[in-house]
Amino acid sequence: MSDTWKTVKPIAYALGPTILLSYGPTVYRALFSKRPGVTIRPVPPHVARAQNILFVAAVVFLIACFPYFAPENIYHKTSTTFTYFPTADIFERLADFRSPLTDFDQALKANFISRQCRMVYAAYGPEALANCSFCNCDHEHSYFYYSVASLAMPHLLNTAILGLVTYKAGKEGMRWRTWATILSLLVAAGDIGTIWNFDVKRNDTKLVEDVDFLHWNMRTGRFAALFLLDIGFYALIHYTSTNRWLAQPPSISERLEEVTKANEILRQNMNNLVALRNTVMRDPAFRDKTLNYWTQEERLMGEIMEEPEVVEGVNEALTRVPVDDVKRFAAATSGLMFQQLDGLKQRKGV
Repeated sequence: MSDTWKTVKPIAYALGPTILLSYGPTVYRALFSKRPGVTIRPVPPHVARAQNILFVAAVVFLIACFPYFAPENIYHKTSTTFTYFPTADIFERLADFRSPLTDFDQALKANFISRQCRMVYAAYGPEALANCSFCNCDHEHSYFYYSVASLAMPHLLNTAILGLVTYKAGKEGMRWRTWATILSLLVAAGDIGTIWNFDVKRNDTKLVEDVDFLHWNMRTGRFAALFLLDIGFYALIHYTSTNRWLAQPPSISERLEEVTKANEILRQNMNNLVALRNTVMRDPAFRDKTLNYWTQEERLMGEIMEEPEVVEGVNEALTRVPVDDVKRFAAATSGLMFQQLDGLKQRKGV
């Protein structure tokens, strides 16, 4: 492995910066460039509500990573060696911290009968060793069968949360639902597979510092992985729903729906305006006030337009208008329109 790395290392150092500088900007622009017809928008309300659920779940998993919430490790608590320190002495030291010992402590003490059981304790934790009624320390995988439900529970819960969030987020979340399920299953498979393939005999040592307390290490790694998974999908949903990344222009049906909704609002406003005008014109007092207002408005505007400063300003503005260019543009536009009409008539055989 080291010889292969020595061969690949100079090639990687020579070509890596070139490839990065050549293709890096292109990839960045392809991912983050602004697409035509797509504008940055705030997070939609339904997406924000779904993100709140995901954020709370991520915070809970982050807090669960802290050792304070982990099961107590009696070796760290009593500062004893792993295999050769007598069981009675271990629990006598434990009794110095809490006396009398709890029922759980007594059940755990009853199962500390061999070095193999101590190695099972490091791999599967105190709860499995103390409470499993069908397990045998000579068959350590029996403790795995007992623990597999509790190992899978956080992953199943997180998968359900991601499914709920991607559903509540609408189309902005549904695009990530398949990836969320796949990654959740991969994390769960990696977690459970690591514990299944762990050889408990590697902990056959005297020093606590050399012991691999798999149960506690995997617990921290499990909740850290779930936290990173939830935060990652939180960011993905946020950036895609605001059109900051991988923006998708609205489909034709969505645009038609928006136009139809806008026309409906406009029609409703016009109906309200017509009803208001009919009400005003049918009332003599309102009608007189309206007529007086528009009469006075016409007189005032006429006086303003007759003032020398206004006349001079209008004439100056008209002199700046390229009349010839406007005429040529109008002629070209009208000619193009007539050409299209003639072509349409010819295709129809008129």
